[in-house]
Amino acid sequence: MIPEALPFAGLRVVDCGSFIASPATAALMGDLGADVIKIEPPGQGDPLRRMHLHPDLAGSDSAYPWDLISRNKRSLALDLKAPEALEILLRLTDDSDVFVTNFPPRVRERLGIGHDVLSSRNPGLIYAAFTGHGEDGPDRDKPGFDSTAFWSRSGLMRLTGPAEADPPRFPPGAGDQIGALSLFGAISAALYRRERTGQGGMATASLMGTGYWVNAVSIQGALAGAGSRPRPARTDMPNACFNSYRCRDGRWLVLTLANGEARGWPRLVAAIERTDLLDDPRFATPEARASNAGMLIAEFDAAFATRDRADWEARLGAVQVVTGSVQDAAEATQDVQAEVAGLMPEAAAGRTVATPIGLDGAAPVYRAAPREVGIDGDAILDALGVDAKTRARLRAAGQLG
Repeated sequence: MIPEALPFAGLRVVDCGSFIASPATAALMGDLGADVIKIEPPGQGDPLRRMHLHPDLAGSDSAYPWDLISRNKRSLALDLKAPEALEILLRLTDDSDVFVTNFPPRVRERLGIGHDVLSSRNPGLIYAAFTGHGEDGPDRDKPGFDSTAFWSRSGLMRLTGPAEADPPRFPPGAGDQIGALSLFGAISAALYRRERTGQGGMATASLMGTGYWVNAVSIQGALAGAGSRPRPARTDMPNACFNSYRCRDGRWLVLTLANGEARGWPRLVAAIERTDLLDDPRFATPEARASNAGMLIAEFDAAFATRDRADWEARLGAVQVVTGSVQDAAEATQDVQAEVAGLMPEAAAGRTVATPIGLDGAAPVYRAAPREVGIDGDAILDALGVDAKTRARLRAAGQLG
């Protein structure tokens, strides 16, 4: 049962994509009340179901990428290359509010599910398309992954680590998850416009465009002639008070005394039991600390190595010096603040990562576990008026799951 207070209660969303980006957008809408119907190929279904077996991911018997992205959805398995199966999809979108896909433009056109086709049948439809590189330009049909279109092409990959280091590894799916929020915003704007005008339209987002926006400060700087951001090694950072330090237990702490450093400096050195630094001429002023940042980093390295991270967090927090723990995913699941804030709620299939969008009086509901391939087909086709004989024939031909 979908609570009426949820903002998308009463909306139907057709999720006609694969892997993460656009299906994650549909998942967000499902969390907020939409009836989401997942379209996937008969048989093995969306390849995301098997992504947990990829060697670049942490191994598990659980299909955890699928569980995350496919909650709150019903499954309908259709072979979209078969005309009768395609007609079922078209009939479904005739009575839907949002169609979400991440198929490249040429694939949509070849299948006959482009914006012009669907909008001509349903003028109020919000057609939401996610691509690697955008709807136009020479790379409009080029396959895009978060590792390529989001991380590397936007300049993000060259921002982390020292300049002489190899490009770092990227977090799996991170660009897709952020891109899903971009498309979610576009859909929300399109729905608001439809509420005022009655007209549907096309909502778009891309990995490349989202990557440019995430890296907007650096790209805006380059547009202004600022060049590339310096990428020194940790020991050569220009501000020792805005850096990372290894603690006695081997864990890392991010120290952030960026604003109001002059006021915070005495509290910081007192907390780390190095008040002698107050009288050291190398560090007596903000200018001196900047000029001698490398030496100050060495002093801080020695100081932070004397206590465990939790101890430093407590000591520095007590004097209003901002710090952050450098956590891995396992540590993040044990974070007390995350627990209290509801970032890992109980869902139908176990604990999950919460939708990052809040609305007072309308908390997201994780009501339905991911479904088997095509398991909801009969209920969906009943509502469309597809008779049993037609279903049997399509299933025998492998066109319907």
